[in-house]
Amino acid sequence: MKKLSLMIGAILLGTTAFGAQLQLNAGVEPWRQVGNTKYDTGYSLGAEVLFNAENHPFDYGIGTEWKSNFKGGDSNSTDEIKDIVPIYLTGKYHFMNDAFYGVGRAGWSFVGKNRTDDGMYLGAGLGKDFGPLTVETLYETIDLQGKSKLYDGNNAGMVSIKVGYIFGENTRVKLAKEAAMQAEIAKQEYIKQQKAEAEAALLNKLETKVVVEDNYKVNQLEAENLDMNKIDFLVANVENRQGTIYVDGYTDNRGSKKVNDKLSLERAEKVAKVIEGKLTTENVAVKAEGKGATNFLNNNATKEERALNRRVEVYFQGNN
Repeated sequence: MKKLSLMIGAILLGTTAFGAQLQLNAGVEPWRQVGNTKYDTGYSLGAEVLFNAENHPFDYGIGTEWKSNFKGGDSNSTDEIKDIVPIYLTGKYHFMNDAFYGVGRAGWSFVGKNRTDDGMYLGAGLGKDFGPLTVETLYETIDLQGKSKLYDGNNAGMVSIKVGYIFGENTRVKLAKEAAMQAEIAKQEYIKQQKAEAEAALLNKLETKVVVEDNYKVNQLEAENLDMNKIDFLVANVENRQGTIYVDGYTDNRGSKKVNDKLSLERAEKVAKVIEGKLTTENVAVKAEGKGATNFLNNNATKEERALNRRVEVYFQGNN
């Protein structure tokens, strides 16, 4: 018995060193029968080492179990069956999205104190996981092929209910977590890259001159078109930056240079005050400049073209 226990313990501990799971079981056998003789309820304690298939919902391994003595029987039976220790190979196939699993066992059993009687051991049933907890119900049969008087030409059958606890992480679950982690890392890297590209595109957009006001009346500071959406967009996206918003005013090609320079500056200063009123940061300066009759958008050949050249442009320049 001692040697058998040591051998079983060495097998269980040795296989767990290779990343297997260890499942400890405690069970009750409410129905036991040998031939036509029914016996009292029995109990069992067991341990299994399980390996997990990586690409299929299948677990396999080796296990052993101690089953208590068969006590009782009908009125014609006076024998007390000694405890039984089966050693077996086991397989578990998960189905219905891991909601349940089928159990199969096949091995050899040892009976009695000296374990001199032995025979085939088979078991089959259904189980369910509740996290690390398991519940299984099995039908088990042991055939000693006539080597023990307890099983003369017959076999022992029993229905068992087992509750188990699994130590160690399932390889499929571990790989799934690693894959999910890698996917999350890749996702975050992608988001980071997209954010960097978006920030670069936004900065490029902020540094591109845009017209926020045009169609000024001749020699006036009032314009028909003031695009507050562009101003709001610019202000909102420079709040966390450092730099300068440049506001450039322009005129058409009519009038003297002195008048046009002064008028374009006044137009720029008026828009600059609007921007300054919306800014909530001191890290961004606003600078108005009068460009006069320069940088035309067209040929100034028509009334409409000249109105478009009477404009104010804005852009942002960050500090290096």
